[in-house]
Amino acid sequence: LNKYGITSNKVSANFLLLNFEKCKFRAKYLNDRLKKKGIILRSTENGYKIKNTLRLSVGSKQDNLRFMSAVKSIFKK
Repeated sequence: LNKYGITSNKVSANFLLLNFEKCKFRAKYLNDRLKKKGIILRSTENGYKIKNTLRLSVGSKQDNLRFMSAVKSIFKK
């Protein structure tokens, strides 16, 4: 994720907060694209009042690889 300018908190729970401040895409754009691929992340803008950040729950190895594959395909376009 760092390769794409997406940073995160240190892992201390079952989720990551993905920060898009240094990314070429906004969190909302990536979230919308991921939803179209069937991958659901939680926006932090409304509930947590944190802008340009997404909450990613850590899943199985297969789920995590699917997420990374989807992210890579979005950034290739």
